[in-house]
Amino acid sequence: MAIRCKMTGHAPEEPGVFNAGLHFTRCNSCGAELFRQQGGRWLPLPPQFRVRWEREGEHSIAPWKAINIAHRKRWRL
Repeated sequence: MAIRCKMTGHAPEEPGVFNAGLHFTRCNSCGAELFRQQGGRWLPLPPQFRVRWEREGEHSIAPWKAINIAHRKRWRL
């Protein structure tokens, strides 16, 4: 993670990709994969998950589960 990201937060690339109720993008500074709900704030993807940057495919996790995991990880730091 870049120093800038630690101090001021990630700088998401816009517009990102919308899939299964979530928006996905990468950070311009450090390249971290980020996700958010419509109108929500960008969260880093939990370490045990990764984004497959493909046009179509089956989803391995429900969007609400990914958000819950990201929030739990954020509060443990």
